[in-house]
Amino acid sequence: LWHVVRNPPDAVERHLADHHLPKDNRPTAPPNAASERTILESASSQNPKRSQLDALRTPWQQRGARKTPPAALASGDSDSAGGAKGGRPEGHPRPRKAIAPAELRDGIGAWERAKFAEDARGYLTLASGHADFIVEAVTVASRVQDIGTREDHSDAWDVNFAIFTDTAAFESYVARMERAESMVWPFTFVYFFDKHRDEMPTIEKSSFGSPCESCFLARKALPHVIKAKGSPADKWVKKIHAFSSTPFGVSAMIDTDVYVCSSTSRHFDAVENDVSPPGILITDDRQNGGGGDVETTFDVPSFFTERNTGIVFYLSPSRHPAMRLFFDTYRDFYFKILSKSFAGHDQPAFRAALHNLTASGSLHEIRLPRNVHCRGIWPLKSMEALKSLECDFVHGDNHTRARRKYHLPCKGDSLDKAAALVPWLPGKKTE
Repeated sequence: LWHVVRNPPDAVERHLADHHLPKDNRPTAPPNAASERTILESASSQNPKRSQLDALRTPWQQRGARKTPPAALASGDSDSAGGAKGGRPEGHPRPRKAIAPAELRDGIGAWERAKFAEDARGYLTLASGHADFIVEAVTVASRVQDIGTREDHSDAWDVNFAIFTDTAAFESYVARMERAESMVWPFTFVYFFDKHRDEMPTIEKSSFGSPCESCFLARKALPHVIKAKGSPADKWVKKIHAFSSTPFGVSAMIDTDVYVCSSTSRHFDAVENDVSPPGILITDDRQNGGGGDVETTFDVPSFFTERNTGIVFYLSPSRHPAMRLFFDTYRDFYFKILSKSFAGHDQPAFRAALHNLTASGSLHEIRLPRNVHCRGIWPLKSMEALKSLECDFVHGDNHTRARRKYHLPCKGDSLDKAAALVPWLPGKKTE
């Protein structure tokens, strides 16, 4: 991210090379992965046969090849709808491997108006405030589109993926891409926060009034930061609103620094098949306690640590009233924390809301093991820890952020690169 900020031209050129005219040796399908021995073990087996879509996709992924895909794929006329379980309405804008920046800008309304079947599955991500985050989101979503969500990878470039962003960031991103004849747009739905400000929750609309200004001043927060807290400009308000505004019946919220290693249908299945009470699939990565204030205010036991919201699978609030209750509680707890103490992010409120609803029996937590959603440097502390990894998701390492010094392997990948970093010494900087 900071490389992009400090040296935009180089970063844009690299982005164009990686995601618009990819290198010859860029993989077009994920490597074969060893069977997963977790609570989410799938009975289905991986089909090594590449799909027709994969075969069609290869020519224009290579440098120097044509820059536009076959007409059927460019226009969205392909019959495959595997990524959008439940199908899409006729004329729905599909993700595009090649689209002119001007065409995207002029036609973005179609992506804003997209509607989905109640049982549709899809990813959503938050890329707000700056075009650099859209660069990251395009990288993440393109990776998801490349591998699809099915075990046999047959729905590549047909996956529902929503981006929640701002008009200014979008316009800035498209302006960057205008030097290219074509660009990638891997999304099927776009939501602009600034066009929906009246729908967004704010602390002023709640019963909590305003943030604890003295708490933020004690942390030396800048005045504009304090003013934004609890407002539509607050990135955590945006994330909470995006969570509950998903256009999909079964959703996966994913951060822009999460690298998806392999297909994820079994994770969607785990949530969709667990509805009495509904389940939410998330990782307890045991790296954040959440603080005594949260435990005292919301009666949360210390052993119930923060969950990591970098990747979360869940049912839409429209599918089950308990999910609406959860997101309302999550929002209200965030505002309550803001009104009483310093809140650096939203995860303490998520932790308290999840404990509240699981303790009452309204919600069921399904664990996504931390050796499957792999985050942080704990796997690099010993070879035993490293060998325990079966990563479907790698979060925050140099897969997505080149400045990061540590590397975690995807499931089935060689351990050599990561093994060279073991043991990771205490106090060693990550970037």
